[in-house]
Amino acid sequence: THTHTHTLCKGHRIAPTLVLKYHRILWLSQLCRTRGAGQITAQAIWEMTTFHKGSGPYGRAMSTAQECGWVATQGWWGWKVPGRQEPLLLYGDKNTIKHEVREQLRSQMLDSLVQRRPRLFAGAHYTTCRRLVQPSIASFATELQRSILRGILSGATWTALRAYQRGMRATSTCPYCGNAPENEEHIFWQCSAWSTVRDTHLPGIRTAAAQITGLPLMDQWPPCLRLCGLAPELDTDSVKSGTALAFMTALHNMLVAVLQARKLRDTQSPMLFMGSSLSQQLRQYPYHQLVGPLPRPEDKGLLLLRTPKKVEWQWEMPFLADLLCWLRELHWAPEPGTVTFLELALDFEEFAQRTLPHAPQAKFKGTTLSLQERGRVLRLAMANAQRLVTKGHLHPARVVTRCSSLVPLGGQHFAA
Repeated sequence: THTHTHTLCKGHRIAPTLVLKYHRILWLSQLCRTRGAGQITAQAIWEMTTFHKGSGPYGRAMSTAQECGWVATQGWWGWKVPGRQEPLLLYGDKNTIKHEVREQLRSQMLDSLVQRRPRLFAGAHYTTCRRLVQPSIASFATELQRSILRGILSGATWTALRAYQRGMRATSTCPYCGNAPENEEHIFWQCSAWSTVRDTHLPGIRTAAAQITGLPLMDQWPPCLRLCGLAPELDTDSVKSGTALAFMTALHNMLVAVLQARKLRDTQSPMLFMGSSLSQQLRQYPYHQLVGPLPRPEDKGLLLLRTPKKVEWQWEMPFLADLLCWLRELHWAPEPGTVTFLELALDFEEFAQRTLPHAPQAKFKGTTLSLQERGRVLRLAMANAQRLVTKGHLHPARVVTRCSSLVPLGGQHFAA
């Protein structure tokens, strides 16, 4: 989920793992704008021929900037930044500095993902993805389709090979055609079970691809494009004219349609996750829980809450409204299953397009919450909201203390 939520989404969100680096560089920028002993000390350290690069806040901030590919051109306050023609002056506009640092850290995060998982993400280009992925997601009509696409973009497509490697299947052979091991390449481009769906979309993809200058033939596309739907570096004119967006939308439509057909087949007759019917030693996982929270198909009854007193709800009221809207949209599968508050916290932030607030008793409220703290705040908020209910049920789940969920979707239990 890091790929979509923190790297490709619009807005000012940043991955928790990057917060420390973000604040280090902003500290250096603040030092540039604040006259006094701090600037004199920083200049003295800069003029030294040798010093420990990682010692002290100044050394760590400088090392962080250099890790991002920045090159000092004007002392310690002027930097040559990748993708930017003019030097970045840390004493310049504060909002510009924040934006540039966020973009650089996000780009670095995607680059590290490419290095870590080249089989799926090799060739991904940050700037192009930022301009094309979000509009393509928004073009889908249903949350089910958008949820499936987010999984594809994150490299989270469940395959028979992946299930086999995790002890959830007895073999990696494709359960739908039986001709080869099932990986992403097989599902989207080779499996005969989905040839009808694929053939419906391929002409449109070929037509759109032909309009993009420099794009290689389909069988030579980089893995990021073929397997995850992430854009490589594309012709600038194609991106500006909208041709590249039309191409990416056509490709995403095919990828989503294939997985929807696969999901429908598995719902009618479970084939991917067959569980104990094959072996008592295999782990079980219901396939339809892998696509995320869906709108409830029917009305679940009237839910009434009384107006809370200040001591009963110490957050702002819009947070309560977002929490109730999110809970009413969750779809709870009838099968036994569990989902953690950590996963629910991520899902809430994606649905509400906002971050979870700090706990009322928090001493420091200007920092980014860790994933564990976000899960704790969500559990606390739901417990407080439950006390305000006068009619109906806030949610059909019960809270347990242990959970074995693999993804933030489905189930009937909350876990602490």
